[in-house]
Amino acid sequence: MPHSTNPETFNHVQRHSEYYIEGGDLFLLVCPWLSAISCANDAFLQVDNTFFRVHSYFLKRDSTKFREELEAAPEPGKKRKGSEESSAIQIRETTPDEFAKFLWVYYNRCNNSIFPLLHANCKLPS
Repeated sequence: MPHSTNPETFNHVQRHSEYYIEGGDLFLLVCPWLSAISCANDAFLQVDNTFFRVHSYFLKRDSTKFREELEAAPEPGKKRKGSEESSAIQIRETTPDEFAKFLWVYYNRCNNSIFPLLHANCKLPS
């Protein structure tokens, strides 16, 4: 399940070069190598914490968990989860590269074909 966090506690947080999209309405923080430990409380995390800014439409459409998380009313006086970097939703137990490959399914430039992976110019991310 995604979790929200305060990214100001991180020393080495970066924005993903391709999937930090201007106009995206959903902020996600990918924190690899975590299970039950909160990203914000893990003093050993020094690298690979990456912000993604994407369009919530795809994740709400295709994921019940994201839809429930994103459509829940925020607590009084708090921002909606994922509405900015300070309320980013944590994605755990995956790497930024793996998450980017997942997002490629939604943002690939070959999606105009019925079978996009068979399209002549379409290549899976490496």
